[in-house]
Amino acid sequence: MSTPSTTPAAERPAAAPRSRPAPPPARRLRLVDRFASPAGHDLRAFLTRNRVPFEWVDLDADPLARFLAGAAPGGAGAAGAAGVGPGGVRLPVLLLPDGSRLEAPTLLEAARAVGLPTRPARPEYDLTIVGGGPAGLTAAVYAASEGLRTVVLEREAPGGQAGASARIENYPGFPQGIGGLELTERAAEQARRFGAEFVLVNEVTGADPAARAPFRLRLLDGAELRSHALLVATGVAYRLLEAPGVSELTGRGVCYGSTVGEASLYRGGDVFVVGGGNAAGQAAVHLAKHAARVTLLVRGDSLAESMSAYLLRELAGAANLTVRYGTEVAAAQGHERLEALVLRDRATGAETRVPAAGLALMIGQRPHTAWAEGLLARDAQGFLLTGPDLAAQGRPSDVGPAGAGAWPLTRAPLFLETSVPGVFAAGDVRHGTPKRVASAVGEGAMAVQLVHRYLAEYAVADARALAGSGPLQDPDARAPFLHLAA
Repeated sequence: MSTPSTTPAAERPAAAPRSRPAPPPARRLRLVDRFASPAGHDLRAFLTRNRVPFEWVDLDADPLARFLAGAAPGGAGAAGAAGVGPGGVRLPVLLLPDGSRLEAPTLLEAARAVGLPTRPARPEYDLTIVGGGPAGLTAAVYAASEGLRTVVLEREAPGGQAGASARIENYPGFPQGIGGLELTERAAEQARRFGAEFVLVNEVTGADPAARAPFRLRLLDGAELRSHALLVATGVAYRLLEAPGVSELTGRGVCYGSTVGEASLYRGGDVFVVGGGNAAGQAAVHLAKHAARVTLLVRGDSLAESMSAYLLRELAGAANLTVRYGTEVAAAQGHERLEALVLRDRATGAETRVPAAGLALMIGQRPHTAWAEGLLARDAQGFLLTGPDLAAQGRPSDVGPAGAGAWPLTRAPLFLETSVPGVFAAGDVRHGTPKRVASAVGEGAMAVQLVHRYLAEYAVADARALAGSGPLQDPDARAPFLHLAA
């Protein structure tokens, strides 16, 4: 039996603290590449847009980057070659938290490595939404909350062009404005909470032209799914600038769309933005908080009709931001990355060479509808025709190309219904829309109500009518797919 100590507690020596092993350093996702790498630029943008935290390591600026990339000390390699790092390491390199690595991964490989969903979880859905911009996200919120089995197919990241906007100042309910990425991420999270499923880096590449109730679709990775209704909300992209050097330097200082995630990389440099719309104005204002100087290049002589008044005030209030009217980019120059621009005065033709660290292009809009040629009716610019703009009972539309995509049924198409019954369109991809976030949101909500009506009243009858009043096709039949161009 032990005897208790009689030494007063105050006189006893304090017990030595137990040594606790230091916790291992938290592993994080790292992306190693050169700043002037198109593939690295695309992967940085992809991870940022999908809210995947990562550390960017510039191979040319960080002396430890070669070791992170896995190159042997002193190893030989084509260090200056595009896509090749020291020791022949293929760039970019994605270093995963578990210690594994991917060299030169595709977006699909990167998405799967970081745990993003890339394949449908079910074989069949009530509604498939193609495109995750404001219209598609809103439709996903309403469809899922009202009990429809809903999947959103997005080729890159939820948000569309709105998600890349530095700040949206005129969206109702946000008096101080809100970042485009934050706004669209809130909508995506809301849709997920109601049960909507998101599939990233995957898109529809084929469709069974005979299948109705449900449609049968093939995806980019070979997966197949069936869906009782479809909503096309693929939005628009900026038009390409046809000037010498622009194509070669895209991803190397030249980019299309906003550079929100890249703005801090231009600190201390001269950056140029081309465009006269709100997106260009928002990008210029945001870049002015990071770059030494920002110049907004406008082909016309005024922004009064193309840009919101609040943005004009913000442009005027930025001390390091200049607007050059009547000016266009004649050429982009640089060796491994953008170094200079040649600017042309549209009135005199005079050209000036100026140093440039970055160029953001936001000129015009072209819809993502090349895949719909020969399948869905489009107008002369490629925007999808819906509802009243479609031809009735085989008569060619007054809006679209003569004879293309006539409405095939005796019933009138629903307001957002395309020339294929059961396939709807909403947002910027649709003919005649004002190209605003709020209008796209409204159309996304409206589309779900029309889908409900279609499924309840027309789906089965339309399928029989289009099949010549014969029996419905077996949804498990394996008819040849119609290839849809990317």
